[in-house]
Amino acid sequence: MIDNADNPPAVAEKRYINWVALAAGICLLGEIAIMSRYKPSLTQPPPISVLLLSLLTLFLGAGSLLYRLNRRQYWFTGRAIGVISMLLGMIIFSVQSLGLHKDREVLLEKQLKIVAGACVTYARSHLGRYPPNLAALLETGLIKPAYLSDPTNVREPLVLPSDWRTIKPAILIHAINANSDFRYVGQDLRLPAGAVAGGKMPPAFSRIIILYSNEQQASSAGELAFADGHIKYVQIGGMPQTLYASNAARKKLGLPPMTFSKGISRTDSGGPSATVPAAK
Repeated sequence: MIDNADNPPAVAEKRYINWVALAAGICLLGEIAIMSRYKPSLTQPPPISVLLLSLLTLFLGAGSLLYRLNRRQYWFTGRAIGVISMLLGMIIFSVQSLGLHKDREVLLEKQLKIVAGACVTYARSHLGRYPPNLAALLETGLIKPAYLSDPTNVREPLVLPSDWRTIKPAILIHAINANSDFRYVGQDLRLPAGAVAGGKMPPAFSRIIILYSNEQQASSAGELAFADGHIKYVQIGGMPQTLYASNAARKKLGLPPMTFSKGISRTDSGGPSATVPAAK
């Protein structure tokens, strides 16, 4: 007879529930529940609770990987639910953020198109002369102050005094220059007589930039408004060429060149270069 006294039967290793992973799963469910009730939009951003639950899901999911590190755990109530919750939480929050950013880009394009179109309308009702500044568009009622704020940035939107319609033009121009998110560089343009009467826009006007974001640089992509009223998103690699084409068209019209950093620069016969004041 074989003596099994020295070889006791193997005892199954105890399994553990990963409570940190379960907490991450609960946070994920809470995030989904809140998002199903509050659909975020440009006028109604997601509640702060969604951000907090997203962060908790991320940290708890990561923490579940370390919880009882050397202990055997159940498959689903172990680390798996923590990892799944962490990944889903990041994906849901990222998709939501990208969706809101896309909505802001669409709104930015719409605003630029309205302002560019207002410039053309102003020119056709002022003997072909483009507005001298953005304040002129406000004073004539062609645009609203909200159109001068870039919805894709995180800064406060342009807020003018409640009596902006009655304040002095110089004060209004200063307020816009100090707070607007856009630069306007179309003040030197003038439509030919045929275009003033509603005829076809000159081909050069489709290349001349008149409005762009205050943060725009030749090394970055961005939305640009052109003198014929159209809007174009220019990729990083195409921005220098677009600026060059705009200045080439301006030169043919006898206008000074422009740069994104300084607006329009003129060289006086008796002095150094000067920068024409433009919207910030």
